[in-house]
Amino acid sequence: RREYRTIAAEAIALLAERGMLDTAAFSAELSWLLTQKHLMTNRAVETLADAASISPLAGWRILQILAEILPVAGEVNRGGSLVQLAGQLAEEYGVTIEIPKVLRPKMKGSTVLAKSLRALDTLQPHPTELAEQARSQAREIVTKNGAGHAEKL
Repeated sequence: RREYRTIAAEAIALLAERGMLDTAAFSAELSWLLTQKHLMTNRAVETLADAASISPLAGWRILQILAEILPVAGEVNRGGSLVQLAGQLAEEYGVTIEIPKVLRPKMKGSTVLAKSLRALDTLQPHPTELAEQARSQAREIVTKNGAGHAEKL
């Protein structure tokens, strides 16, 4: 249900904003849920997009999660939508994401996945206001929580 996805998005964003979102653990679990078909890709994408829209830092952390789960995009139904969201956020934050080797062969053709991978592959790094805002939010967390959390951001 939509309201549950909204609550989940808000919770993810709140964890990100507090410096408590472990992107590696979250990505591993999300990858498993998607590949085992316990979670529909379109619902995951909708929730991640909503979470990313809540704050610049939440968006940055969602981008990190998407970069980590990218290898499973070729294994799941509608995996192209994961790549589309990763590309959208990468463009907004002015960063590039390396296409995993497992997905390189899937760049050919006219599928959503292929088109999204090619678009992602063409991105060039550039400074953005959104990235600067996320950095500023991350610095505030580090200052508030101490230097021990700096490497997680």
